[in-house]
Amino acid sequence: MRLFPHTTFTHPGTTGIIRAMTDKYIEILIELESVIEKAGKLAIDMRSTAKSHNKYQTGEYMIDVVTEADLAVQELILSEIAKTELVNCHLVAEEKTDSISKFTGINGLTLTLDPIDGTFLYTSDGIFWSIIICLYDGETPLYTLIHYPVVGWSRRITQNEVTDIGELPRVKMLGDRDYSKVITRTYGDLSKLPEELTAELKQKGYVFMDRADLTEESGSTTMLFLNQVGGFFIEKPGAYDGLSALSYAKTKGLTYYSDIDLSKILEGDHGPYYDGWYLVLNSPL
Repeated sequence: MRLFPHTTFTHPGTTGIIRAMTDKYIEILIELESVIEKAGKLAIDMRSTAKSHNKYQTGEYMIDVVTEADLAVQELILSEIAKTELVNCHLVAEEKTDSISKFTGINGLTLTLDPIDGTFLYTSDGIFWSIIICLYDGETPLYTLIHYPVVGWSRRITQNEVTDIGELPRVKMLGDRDYSKVITRTYGDLSKLPEELTAELKQKGYVFMDRADLTEESGSTTMLFLNQVGGFFIEKPGAYDGLSALSYAKTKGLTYYSDIDLSKILEGDHGPYYDGWYLVLNSPL
């Protein structure tokens, strides 16, 4: 029984001009994946010298910090994308760099970029920081690429397929326990979940744990991707990087619950975000 409405992804133009346009843009992004790899190598090269500072003042280091590498990586990627028809997308990029002004936003599609997701890992010699780029039509995630430069692994998510490029790594978990019933979160208010769902999760043996109590190596989404935890929860996901787990769940046919509103991007104290929450499980309830 459905406890509440699921967010349903629909493609607004399954035939005709809109479908042809979005398919073409996805093809361009796939061709540009070599640029993402080049940007990842740049980030690695800059790691020992890139200076950092706070761009927000939330008091949470993993949110506030930005480095010179974030800026350089973003500009390398955007300067190449801007040479293609993707320059007509509405751009939501995490940093303020020169190429942002080139994007016109006239085609009805939104392109998002997080040049270094997990900057706190990047600055502390972690290996599971990533570059994330996504394409949306305002409601539907059409293309997502998450590239992990240090481990040489990328995951491409489209509406029809999840493709892994490189060998799947493993995250080193803290402690020795069964994580198959652990739902990880980086942040989010669990009281937002419907009582019926919370009760059913508890009855099935699921527990919620903060990311920091599970590993020092990665973010929550990475553990879900590698099937090392039972689920993932987030509230008010960031517009740059917060929907990759939801896109993955939909494409893979995983169980997911959500009241998230994908129709608009809001501005928060640490950047743009989507209102609402979602929860993904690696196995059905």
